[in-house]
Formats: sequence, C-alpha cells, structure tokens
Amino acid sequence: MRVLLVQPPCNLIKTRLERKFAVHPLGLAYIASVLRNAGHEVFFLDCVVDHFDVETPARENFIRYGMPYEQIVARIREVNPEVVGVSAIQSIRKWESMEVCRAAKEVNRRIVTILGGSYPSCFPDEALGFQELDYAVIGEGEQTVVSLLAAITAGRKGLSAIDGLAYRDGQGIVVQPKTSQIENLDTVPYPAWDILPMRSYSSVGVGTGSFGTRHYALMETSRGCVHDCHYCGKNVSKGSGYRVRSAENVIGEIDLLVKNYGIEEIQFEDYNCLSNMRRWLDICKILVERDYSVNWSMPHGMQVKLLNEKNLPLFKASGCDTLYLAVESANQRYLDDMGKGVQLDYTRKVTGIGRDLGLAICGYFMIGVLGETMDDIKATVDYALSLELDDVGFFIANPIPGSELYDKIIDGGYLVDGFDTSHIRYSMANVKSPHWTSADLQRTRHMAWRQNREENMNLVKDRYSKEFKTNIFREETEASFQCD
Repeated sequence: MRVLLVQPPCNLIKTRLERKFAVHPLGLAYIASVLRNAGHEVFFLDCVVDHFDVETPARENFIRYGMPYEQIVARIREVNPEVVGVSAIQSIRKWESMEVCRAAKEVNRRIVTILGGSYPSCFPDEALGFQELDYAVIGEGEQTVVSLLAAITAGRKGLSAIDGLAYRDGQGIVVQPKTSQIENLDTVPYPAWDILPMRSYSSVGVGTGSFGTRHYALMETSRGCVHDCHYCGKNVSKGSGYRVRSAENVIGEIDLLVKNYGIEEIQFEDYNCLSNMRRWLDICKILVERDYSVNWSMPHGMQVKLLNEKNLPLFKASGCDTLYLAVESANQRYLDDMGKGVQLDYTRKVTGIGRDLGLAICGYFMIGVLGETMDDIKATVDYALSLELDDVGFFIANPIPGSELYDKIIDGGYLVDGFDTSHIRYSMANVKSPHWTSADLQRTRHMAWRQNREENMNLVKDRYSKEFKTNIFREETEASFQCD
C-alpha cells in the first residue's frame, strides 16, 4: 500500500510562555521502517520543520504554526496515498492531527486515516469522535500498524484480533487495549532516517534541550522506566516495565548516524537512560574508544542519585556536554513519597561535580502539585536559584492520563473550568487549588525562570538555542504580557 506518514502542525499559547518545537518524529520514523520491511511504499511529510515560522491564530488563546492547510491538501493529493498515518505525540496536537486527517478525506474519502501517539493511546474514544479518523493505535505502534494494514488489505478481516487498536464497527467504537509489547528491542529496525529532512531539523536549531544544537538527531535506547512516579503516564504509551536495547545495538545506530548523516550531537529521549548503569557505561566506553567527537545529552532528565564522581568524568569524556537533572522539588517529603531517592544535599554535590567538569547544568522542577501551598512552591524556586544552574525548567503539575495524579485530580474534581485535553501541557495550570489560582501559578513559573536567567544564565549564553534567544527578545520588547 502507498502510505503517507505525517507530522502535523503544532501550536503554542498566545502569551508565548512556552517554547516552539520542530524535532525529528522518532515514532513515525520507526513506523516507516517496519512498514517498509512489510512491503509497503512509504512517504513522509513534516508540516512543522520547513514552515516553522508560519504562524496563524488558532482556537481560543493559541497560535498554530506549520504548513498551511491548503498546502497539506496539495501534498496529499500529490502523493496520492491509500493510507495517511498521523502522529499525535501529545494531546496538545489533537486539533492539528485531525486537520491532517480532514485534509486526507478532502482529497479522497477512501483514504484510510490512522492516528498514533500518546493522545489516541490515552483518549481513543475521544479521538474516534472525530469522523475524519478511521483508526487509533494504542501504545507501542510497530506491530499494531503492520497488522492493521494487513487487515485492511484483506478487507478489514481480523481487526478484532489486533492488539492495541480502536475503530468503529456497526455497533459503535471498539477499543482493544494494548496487552503486549516488544520485549527484545534489538529486533526493532532502526528508524528510517533517510526519509526525514535531517538537515532541516538542525537548521531550525530547536532540539528538545535548552541549548543550541549542532547537526543533531534524537535516539531512544530504552522504553519504559523502573519507577512509578505519581505524575507520569508512561505505561499508557511505553508499556509496563523497563526494556533496553543492547549497547552494541545502540552503538550501531550511532555509527550509522555519524557516517551516513554527519551527525554531531545526539539527544537521547528515553524516560530513564541510566536505570541500567552498566549498559550505559559500556556505551560511554565504546564512544570514547571510537572517538566519534559526538556530543550527547538526555533532555528528558537524569536521575540525580545515579550520578557521581566516578561516572560523570566518563560521561564527559564520551561526549556528554549537559546535565539535565530531574530534581523535581525542594520538599524532601514530596521527593520521598515519589520514591525518587533524591537528597537535596546530594543534588547540590552533583551540580558541583558537573560544574567542575565544565558541563552545563539544567535542573527540572515541578510546581503546583496537589496539596502544595505558595510557600512550598516558593521554597522550590528559592532552592533552584540557589543551585546557580545554567538553565531551569519549571513544570506545572498536570493530569497526565495513566498516572496516579490523573486519577486523584479527576476523582477529586480538581480540574479547572473549561478544561480540554489539548490543554495538558506543562506551561498551563489545569488543576484547582485553594492555595493559588491558575494565573498565580503560571506567573510564578515564568517569573522564576526569568529570575534564574537574569542571575545565573551567563556561563553558557552563547549556547542557547535560536528559539530560546527569540523568546527572550520577544519578552523584552513586548510592552506587556498576561498569564491567564
């Protein structure tokens, strides 16, 4: 079958109190590989990276950025696919994802539309409430998509036997939960890097981290996590447990990226790269031996308690240039309840080791957790500032489906009025509290980041990304902003 895989346009809050992104759609690249291996003809369209600066007003207080709708229609008509597969990696992109499905149906009502990613995995019934969508893939998609296309080719025979799939039948919406997963990740083919406009992502210069990128790529070396943090919904999209690729398999992909695509930097997107520390140290040793001169980082965060004066020098020698520390809070009781095993004094020690090694250091903190007061939040902000970090990320606690926190928020009736699943983003306050308003929390988040920039962000200012610098310019030249 002729299959067109699409990364849809995206959006940001009109106040611009969040970043724009244009990064490699890793999930689609994996899907492209398995579909090719199954004999399908695969095409790709990224509606963001080559139209990053094209902005138009969108719903409520949002800005849409990416390829205009008419051009999406034209590209689909040009490819003339039988199937259009769209990624909704987060629920914030649900409207833009459905826009692509609508464009496909406008070209030809017989085009089959498929949606994958965290949004349909979390909300399959809601997703199929959009009539332009035919199928929703739930969870890990490689095996499901191959089975789905085989069933479609056979006239929809065998749909009921496919794991992790939602669709409509004559009686309504059928949701078949994900019950299995790929245990040996080394059997999954490398992403179809050749199908992506690799240089375009680096030209935009907006990776998943804080700092400017060289010619870079994203990689995922494991799926899942050994922890069950109460705010995380990893099991919905990545499955239960923790699965890793072997060191040899990871190095094989790095070798391919360096030799075939001239990659100079890798951003590892795992939930937790370091849980199997022996494997990661093996990877680092091979990187040192092969001397690729590739920088690497883990923008999704590093578990602080696993870092020390023994492994950090090896990280540095193998190309690590930034530590993204998942600190979360200055409330030790809260950290203990999460099972993080983080001691605040130890975090300070790790930042000192990193600084001595010449590493840039970014800290991640969560605010607005149920039960927190403004005093608690202020304590976290003050602690973050005291670490003198090169950058900070303050994330507002949100109801992530599949998490323990989501259940507590829903059951307790804590959602703000007017909540929509597209509002689930770390820059928006979607939880009610007697201790603060949504505007209070959003303003505190922004001002805390701004204060850290003014006091601490001078050591690596030449490394900040293009989008980071652009947002600073906008903020300092606009007459005013509001957070509600």
